[in-house]
Amino acid sequence: MNENYNGIVDDPIRDIKEKETGFIHEELFSAPPAPKWDERTPKQFPIFNQDGSSACVAFAVAKILGIDEVYEGREFVHLSPRDIYTRRTTQGGGMYLPEALDIGRNHGATLESLLPSENKGETEMNDKTGITADTDATAQRYKSAGRVALPIDIDAIAAITTLGKGVLLGHRFDYSEWTDFPTVDPNSKLTCGHGTAGVDNVLVSGKKYIVMDDSWGPNYAKFGQRYLSQEWLKARCFYAGYTINFVYEPNDNKPHHNFTHWLKRGDRNADVIALQDILKYEGMFPTNVDSTGLYGPVTQRGVLLFQNKYLGSNNGGVQCGPKTIAKLNELYN
Repeated sequence: MNENYNGIVDDPIRDIKEKETGFIHEELFSAPPAPKWDERTPKQFPIFNQDGSSACVAFAVAKILGIDEVYEGREFVHLSPRDIYTRRTTQGGGMYLPEALDIGRNHGATLESLLPSENKGETEMNDKTGITADTDATAQRYKSAGRVALPIDIDAIAAITTLGKGVLLGHRFDYSEWTDFPTVDPNSKLTCGHGTAGVDNVLVSGKKYIVMDDSWGPNYAKFGQRYLSQEWLKARCFYAGYTINFVYEPNDNKPHHNFTHWLKRGDRNADVIALQDILKYEGMFPTNVDSTGLYGPVTQRGVLLFQNKYLGSNNGGVQCGPKTIAKLNELYN
């Protein structure tokens, strides 16, 4: 592997847009799920090989979407990183991390057997030959509902891997630091950029580690896996995000609440909790997340649906203004 390897593209404009399009961890969970730490053999998934391409981020997201199948009670599915990589908007090698998760949300990824990516170089990974309406239809079966950004913290990341999900991790480091248990060199020039999939969390000799699957084949690291400490995450990891799928289940317990103030995106209070409970009852807010009281993008989407259904017009769901509040009180006071 090239010692100046870089599979990540920086894009500050997208960093601003990401805050508008990504889901917020704090909107979905009132308290972080508790990670479970023990000394054991980590979970094993097929180790991918990106060969000489810069498609590491696409390989990581394809792995995460495949792990989502296991999380939902099915078998791991080997999905095609090329189906993700060829859809990026950036030029040249590498891609933007949140965009890869967005492709996983909007398109998904087709099967590796239909669009092979293993051991392909950069030119082959950019080849769209073989992408058809049928591969696109297959990809739709494996897409996620959205992406959620995580704090760069070992317990926050471990809380998600404990649930059985994968986490996309973005790193910057020097090649010499990228060992089985990556180390932090204070003189690092950060010449490499790499995206990987965090797949588990374990203790080794009493110390916490996130176990990540690399995409350099099983002959690198510990059978393709590396162990990331809190020190590494704080010093070298700059992005963590995961995919989420929502469940909308009928609810027979009709909530009641009297709203006295307008609500808008960014608010955090008891009125927003009541709003989220109402949207759950309406089938417009997922029931597999908490009513946290934070008016974020998921709540905004639910408000948009409510406004379309009852008012015939909307403001994009950005706020519950006088008409929306009046309708909420008419139905639920």
